[in-house]
Amino acid sequence: MNASRSTQSKRFLSGLPWAILRASRPRFLVLALVLPLCAAALSYSLGQIPSASDFLLVSVSALLAHAAVNLHNEIEDTESGLDRLTQRTAFSGGSGALFPFEKNLQPVRFVFYSQLILLVFIGTYLAWSVSWWILLMGVVGLGLIRFYTSYCTRHSTLYWLAAGLGFGPILFLGSFWVFYGSITLSAFLVAAVVFLWVNNLLLVNQLPDLTADAQVGRRNLWMTQGVVFGWRLFVASALLSVLLLIALSGVLQKPLLSLSALVLIPAGWIAWRLALYFRQPKTINLAPILALNVIINVILPLLLALLLSWSSFDLFDKGI
Repeated sequence: MNASRSTQSKRFLSGLPWAILRASRPRFLVLALVLPLCAAALSYSLGQIPSASDFLLVSVSALLAHAAVNLHNEIEDTESGLDRLTQRTAFSGGSGALFPFEKNLQPVRFVFYSQLILLVFIGTYLAWSVSWWILLMGVVGLGLIRFYTSYCTRHSTLYWLAAGLGFGPILFLGSFWVFYGSITLSAFLVAAVVFLWVNNLLLVNQLPDLTADAQVGRRNLWMTQGVVFGWRLFVASALLSVLLLIALSGVLQKPLLSLSALVLIPAGWIAWRLALYFRQPKTINLAPILALNVIINVILPLLLALLLSWSSFDLFDKGI
């Protein structure tokens, strides 16, 4: 009996369901979950406690959206042959999970479109509950999911801003809108920070795949504007994010939030290592740079959520 179960388990893990799960890149879905948490913390700090049902629906929709764009990207990269050209690292390149099924990807497409349908249902309900204007965000989000690989990656500026637009102005602002009932200046500031750092994440993650991307027609800013421009864009985005975080602290009158500006320290290390990499690419390992970039994108929203929640207790005002 145990041997039979073991065999069935191995067949399942090597089959299509496991491949679809891997192609959804579950390790990277954490970001989609921490952003609703940060939005909920901001709403709470402004006096509006999100309901458990709203938080659950928003978190599920965020997870579905991120998984869908990852899955669709893997489908199209498998069809174009890009996934066979990339040098995989823990943070870049495709999963390669769909290679055994590349002759028949219809079941995978079915899962992808099922995810989109679920997103439409959840989004419509949330829009009905809060504001129909949220549907506009949803339409833009669906467009980014569907056309990210086939269109956005072919235009360098769109390639740079698409992911940040999806996670910042759409996912974070949409989450906050559902929780709080309207958009505030503080929410725009946090969304802008998310926009800049997600763009920085994708920007740096493109470095190991430049040759492979060029072979299938992708065009990013490293290719069109050069490494100096790309490096300066990373640094400028990091510096601007710090200014926005300081502004957020002032707008909310919560000095504790200024601690989030310490993100400049790891950002400075990344900028320094990238500068060395461009001078001596064979002597600098990109893996630690890519890893720290991912960590910043996950930890920063979590840190903001923690600081917002903590400062909302007014412990310092009470002398505790």
